[in-house]
Amino acid sequence: MFLDPRLFHSSATSEWSSKRMEFHFHLTRIAAWNGIIPLTPVEIATEMGCTVDAVRRYIVQAKDDHILEVSPAGQLRLLKFIEIAKEGEKQDHYVRHFPFFYSKNFQSLSVAAKRFLLHCIANGAYWKATGYERKLKDLYHGFHRARGGKEVYKRGLFNVYQRKHMLEIIDEVSPYLDITIRNEGEQKEVMRVMARPQHFPNDKHVMVANCGKHLWVKKKLDKHGYILSSVQKKAISNLVAIMDDYVSLLSFEDAAVLFEETISQLADSISFLDAMSREEKEQDVYRIFYSLMKQNEESYVHQLSIQYDMLQDTTGAKEKTYAEGKFVIKQRLLVLQEKLSMFKKHWKKRFETVNDPFYKMVHESYHNLLKKSYLFMHMKDIFNEHLSRAREIEQCKKLLHKYEPFSYNWLEAEQ
Repeated sequence: MFLDPRLFHSSATSEWSSKRMEFHFHLTRIAAWNGIIPLTPVEIATEMGCTVDAVRRYIVQAKDDHILEVSPAGQLRLLKFIEIAKEGEKQDHYVRHFPFFYSKNFQSLSVAAKRFLLHCIANGAYWKATGYERKLKDLYHGFHRARGGKEVYKRGLFNVYQRKHMLEIIDEVSPYLDITIRNEGEQKEVMRVMARPQHFPNDKHVMVANCGKHLWVKKKLDKHGYILSSVQKKAISNLVAIMDDYVSLLSFEDAAVLFEETISQLADSISFLDAMSREEKEQDVYRIFYSLMKQNEESYVHQLSIQYDMLQDTTGAKEKTYAEGKFVIKQRLLVLQEKLSMFKKHWKKRFETVNDPFYKMVHESYHNLLKKSYLFMHMKDIFNEHLSRAREIEQCKKLLHKYEPFSYNWLEAEQ
């Protein structure tokens, strides 16, 4: 996982402390799919060696800066990160997660020096052939001579007010950045910065490894009663690989629901627990888990399709509805329609690329598959969950008795 350069421009870090910088390095290292942070503020504080109050303060600040998102349940989600650098993508779109950022050399720098170094790195000092270039006077606040000889006060990139103080910062980072200042006449000094390769190697393989996906899987295993001390690392990696595969085809939300349902069902499986604890049975972990997760797709799509039909009929009901309620229902219908369409594409792609018998069966009998009945006992829960927000509980209860058989209007429209 790569760092987002927007995090380290001078305008972003102007008010940051050293610990706040460390906080953002840490979040990028532990972010899982879709930027989900699998650790709680208490766990983050423990890993960073600071107080929980400090972490909560950083979270509030990051939320205000639109760097973090916090769900009503308290789930953290990192908004600014680069999960993978695409082939041919310009390097100014991301910053490599260098081990240097965790070194004692970096930690010993002053806050001002860290801000300067990060700004230079984020602007290409480690990969541009010409390095990072900027007029020296643009770096600090002060009066500068404008055209006509008039002195004009200009704010610089950094919170530095004198040229000599800026030069002190440059001198502090010089062991890690190769910095030269040349005079181009008329008191125009230009700074050129090149990262020293021993600290910032131009090698995409030299980066701090991301552990967020493995943490997320471990959290789910722990939640469902698995003994983590007996689970092999390769077994965790296999589960991560399965999630990677599903997230690449479906949304993270749908993949996570299927994953957690499968984890729950296998919690009492002797063969699966045995495979999880034996290194030589790592392939069995993948086979057992993947097979059941595929089967769970069918029932999950059943639930989505039933929710869709119920909500669609509600929008056209004769009973009085609230405008707010109709808007909420229509928004939910669009989400469900997108999910169902995504699953259809997923099944079709699986069949075309893998030629899996299960997906062949699903693809060929797609409409009939979705028209299978679902347990009637779940219908009331589905209504309450999606319609209570729209203040239509009473109407929901009336409509509950009308859904045998279901209409499946979305299927008819698609056909």
